[in-house]
Amino acid sequence: MNQDGPSLCDAGGDVSTRAGTPAPTWVWLGMIGIVVIGFSLRVHNLLAQSLWEDEAASVNYAAMPLSVLLGTNVDSGNPPGYRAVLKLWIALFGRSELVLRLFSLLCGTAAIGTLFALGRRLSGSAAVGLTAALLLAVSQHQVDYSQETRAYAWLVLLTICSTYSLLRALHGGHRCWWAAFALAALLAAYSHYSGLFVLIGQGLAGVLWCWRLPDAQRLLRRHLVTMAIVAVLLIPEYVLYLRPGLLTENGYVQWQCHVNFYEFAYMLLHWTGGMLYAPLLRLENGLMQTLVVVPGVVLPLYFVWRGWPADRRRLLWVGVLYGGLGSFVLLTIFRALWFVRYNIAFQPLYLIGLASGVLILARRSRLLAGGAVLATSAVFLPGVFHMWNTPWRPDYRAAVEWIETHDPEHTSRVCVYRFSHHAMEYYLPRVSEYRNDRDELLELATRRAGEADGVFVVMAETEMGTSWAGLAQRMKETLTLREQADFLRLHVLWLEASGE
Repeated sequence: MNQDGPSLCDAGGDVSTRAGTPAPTWVWLGMIGIVVIGFSLRVHNLLAQSLWEDEAASVNYAAMPLSVLLGTNVDSGNPPGYRAVLKLWIALFGRSELVLRLFSLLCGTAAIGTLFALGRRLSGSAAVGLTAALLLAVSQHQVDYSQETRAYAWLVLLTICSTYSLLRALHGGHRCWWAAFALAALLAAYSHYSGLFVLIGQGLAGVLWCWRLPDAQRLLRRHLVTMAIVAVLLIPEYVLYLRPGLLTENGYVQWQCHVNFYEFAYMLLHWTGGMLYAPLLRLENGLMQTLVVVPGVVLPLYFVWRGWPADRRRLLWVGVLYGGLGSFVLLTIFRALWFVRYNIAFQPLYLIGLASGVLILARRSRLLAGGAVLATSAVFLPGVFHMWNTPWRPDYRAAVEWIETHDPEHTSRVCVYRFSHHAMEYYLPRVSEYRNDRDELLELATRRAGEADGVFVVMAETEMGTSWAGLAQRMKETLTLREQADFLRLHVLWLEASGE
């Protein structure tokens, strides 16, 4: 019996969902409906924006020979696991924009169903599982990354699957659950470095599960042996990718920062309403940040402790979410590696705690519980609409179409700044050159304009911010401008050698 009060199995007349108990038909119908909603949100506007630099980089890395991709540190900021999976996906289905984004869409949709299973088994409540799945389905943060050719949707799915497998293994499941946990955890860690912090949380969760548990020596030994095996299998990641990349003196510090109250509050807003509510947070307003962070951290923990059965499932949830996220926060206090999207793997577990709170507050009746769930979803959903109405990815597709229309004979050269070359190589059927330094790009464009019938210079705001305008002015002073075209956060200058 739960000594802390009524469990969520009593909230709103919720059904019993003990392990092994089949859920009623209405639960599965509700789950199917939520998956359909999540899929619809993710497929809508899937191709409205072109691939941007990071997506195209995934495609270019996936095109490398497997021996190079896996055997060298081709990208200091990311391990190669996702790119290897994407390479197989491309080999099977091609590399059109639809196919490339379809993999993340399917992962994001599958995460909804698996989160229902995890939330139901953790809390002992089908209502919690359904509510958490619904919140994941309508989360702007999750919808956004389910529409990108990047590792995040895949990472979220693997995190949910590995945590579910660990729960089944610790709950006396067959040894195949230990194997499933190890496999999913390894894939997550090799797909994104934040998977390592999820693994730290899962390791802590297993220890907490066995803490003061009678006759737990055998279970604890299995857990520690499994974690040791996973750690040994992660040695190549350290040797090949982490040590020569992220762990070097300069590491992979570009737009990352040290964690602070503002950044943590910004993450919590992303996990709920998305970018729509971000303007409410001001960098200098410490009170507003406190009002977001303190309830955001404390209340889910209180809800879980108050509403779930008084057993060790609560400890597992705490270990994975608070232990894993806390280890990353601790690291980013000392090293500038914080970025809000890196923590996306922890959002599903956070939503389980939030779903528990929604149903605890509305435990008196099913009608009140349903109203609370819908009201919470209504807070999440506008963020998705805001995302659709405020596209931000540079429009490389339109830029390349403009270049090809104005230079169908390919007599002009193409020069781009930094990582924009990845997107240009995907869309443009000719060779483009790039430079990582502004002065070097100006020098390259000047030289190419003299060698050919003009040069196209491509600059993206995602790479340069507003400083592109200053470089563009310098180029206009050095070369003669034929024409300029401005697209969504992308600018193309068609220049020719000066007549002077």
